[in-house]
Amino acid sequence: MQADSRWICYCLRSVDDSSTYIGATVNELRRLRQHNGEISGGARATSRQSRRPWKKAIVVRGFGTKTRALSFEKTWKLVSKQAGWRCDCATNCNLSRPICRRLRCLTRAFECYERRHGSANRDTLSIHVASDIARAHGGTDRVSQRCHNARVEIMQDPTQV
Repeated sequence: MQADSRWICYCLRSVDDSSTYIGATVNELRRLRQHNGEISGGARATSRQSRRPWKKAIVVRGFGTKTRALSFEKTWKLVSKQAGWRCDCATNCNLSRPICRRLRCLTRAFECYERRHGSANRDTLSIHVASDIARAHGGTDRVSQRCHNARVEIMQDPTQV
């Protein structure tokens, strides 16, 4: 089976409340449209009208296979549910606590991914973060340091691919 680096893992946040959702896909635009109810096939967790619209908050790109993307997605979700986290924003941010937790847990997810797949695979991954999230958490350099120096970029428009 040939590697396909188009696989991504993403974290969405609700525009209207503090909800977040983590998923994986190969077609980013189609999946976002599904979550927002524009076309059929979105996840049940994102189907409530009161939580729509959704926009991208964090995207991790460059997974070589579907298996690796789904493995990272599962790890990120499990780590996010564990107790004992706290938001340590650079300032007292006005972001919702769930999105802070998802960003904070990205570090642990990277550690688990490295243990499972080796650190060489991390070099192909890049993180794309919405500008307000990066700013509240000390900028791209601080996010990169937390995620084992992965390449971090700012998403200019989180509603687009």
